[in-house]
Parts: sequence; C-alpha cells; structure tokens
Amino acid sequence: MQTAIRTPATPLYGPADKHGNPEASNSHSPHPSAARTCSALSIHSSLWSSLVESMANSHDVLLSSILQPSRLLALHALYFSWADSGGLPDAASLLRFFSNDIAAPLFDIAFASALKPLSTIPLIEIPPLLPYLASPTEPDFPAQALGLHILLDQAPRFLLRGIDERWTFGFFGVLTLRFAQELAALPVALQPQRVQRWRDLGHGYEHAWLRAFLLSTAFVHAEELSAQRFGQAMIEEECRRGAETHYGVADPTRPLDEADTKDVTLFPKLVLSVEDGAEDLRKEEALWRMCRIVRVHEPIITAFGRYPYRNGKMGRKNTEEESDYLKKTNGFGDCDPETARKIREDVEAGRWTPL
Repeated sequence: MQTAIRTPATPLYGPADKHGNPEASNSHSPHPSAARTCSALSIHSSLWSSLVESMANSHDVLLSSILQPSRLLALHALYFSWADSGGLPDAASLLRFFSNDIAAPLFDIAFASALKPLSTIPLIEIPPLLPYLASPTEPDFPAQALGLHILLDQAPRFLLRGIDERWTFGFFGVLTLRFAQELAALPVALQPQRVQRWRDLGHGYEHAWLRAFLLSTAFVHAEELSAQRFGQAMIEEECRRGAETHYGVADPTRPLDEADTKDVTLFPKLVLSVEDGAEDLRKEEALWRMCRIVRVHEPIITAFGRYPYRNGKMGRKNTEEESDYLKKTNGFGDCDPETARKIREDVEAGRWTPL
C-alpha cells in the first residue's frame, strides 16, 4: 500500500449544476453517524481536518483487508474472463456488460468480505482509496483500479436487490465517483481510463477500449450534470473518436446525435434492444453502440437533474414530470412500491437498513 496523506478527493470540474437537488446532495452523508459527525463542521477547520484524518486512519486495517490486491485482481479477471487474444469477444461476451451471468461468482468474491464490511464505515470516514492500490506506475495498477471500480460500481448493481439497492446509489455510487476523480487527477499517461495505458500492457485494441470505457462510466452514473459532462467528454474523445481513428471510419450514428440529445426516453429503449443483431455487428459497430447507450444518459440529467428511475431506491418523491417519464418508459429501472415505501421510511427516520 502506498503512503499518502489522507485528503478528500477534489472534483475535477466546476460546482454542482443548478439542476442539483437537496435530496441528491444528502446522499453524500448516508450513514447515521456521518450525519452526526457533520454537525462538527462548526469547529475550526484545522481541527476538523485532524478529526477526519484520525477517523480515516482508524479504518486502515479494515480497508486494507477489503481492498486486498488479490481480491481486486480477481474481480478484474472475472469481469474480463474471455481470452485476451487481441480481437473483440463474441456477442455473448460483449453483452456481459449488460447481463447478469456473473452474479454467483461475483457474490463469492465481493459481498460478505468486501461490500458488507465496507458499508459499516460512514462515508465521511472513508479516506481516498487510491493509496490502497499499487503505485500508479506499477503494471498491476490498472487492473487493481478496474477491480476496485467493479467492486464499487458494478458488483452492487449485480448483487443488491430490494431495500439494499439504496446502498448501490447512495453509498457505493458516491465512492465510485470519488475514486474516479482520484484516477482522473493522475498524469494522463498513468490513467487507466485511457486506452493507451492498457495497450502499453499488451492488450489488444478492443480489450483495452472496453476496460477504459468501463472506468469512464463512473462519471456518467453520477447524478451531477458537471460530472456527466466530464465523463461524456472523456468517452467522446477517448472511446468514440479514438475508435474512429483506429478503424479509419466515422461512427455511422453521428447523424443521430442531435435527436438523441432531445429524447429523454431513449436510454431504456437502447438498453432493451442492445442484443438486437449483435451477432452481425462489426467490431467498431459494437463499440459505438456502447458509446451511444452511455451518451443518452445526459439528456435525462439535463431534464431532471437526477435519474427518475432511482427515486424509489433513494427514498425520493417523484415530481409530476418524473412520474410522467416513468409512465412513458414503463417503469424502466424503477423499484416496486413496497420497497420504495420501506426505503422512504428509512430516509425519513434518518437510518439505513444494514446490508
């Protein structure tokens, strides 16, 4: 583990957009003891910094146990289990990003020994996670970083259901964005969100692309327009234009860009049809299809300032416009009313039901 000063991650983009809402910002302090700790903000800033430093260090042993290199490398290996032969995997492997066929082995690696103990630490007491990984200059660093992203961002989506889904977005999602900010603050040549970083390790183009792409989605999953735009710009440059340069052909979906930015219901449509004709896709078409699915997240955040289909899972009330959106999309991504009621009760009571 590296030695580093424990300081909060600093956003790489501007302040929260005007579309941000109080309920969304509350997700950054999801643990009851975190809310109590926040009352200490009135003390002198230097004393507050020392307090946070002390709390963070008190969790070092547990965090070191959770973020073991072997666990992170195993998560990376599981998610990219197809042979790294240099070409794009078949359609079934490509669709691994949208399917649930790794839930069982993922549970064995990630739940009891990682997600559950991590959830016992208040968010405000969790220090930057980059120092728990290998040095960014080490060959294992990109795989460890991607393994940690999979643990925080993907594993909860695969594994947590019902009332536990609040943790996916209100706790682990916050950590995912923090960690993505840490990675994006590294020198460009060391960032694992860059295709070339993986190419330098010997990965074929498509395999390097998929790894860089997955890491970049952390910003797109955030309910902040500034983070959204940062992530979209990174994926546009690194993944979309990069693929156009690599293959020597323009993305044929570019003429659809303007219309796509105006259709807030397009994301569910594209996700539900992602398998259509996948066996006939050329390599570059498969990658651009993934880019488009990510790209159509932004109209939702622009329109609502958050993802309406997360409201029930976050204990939030729908606006009239959001209720209309959920009707138009047939409740895509929404949770059942009983789960939403239980989560709302927890939120209003200032508590979290443990995983």
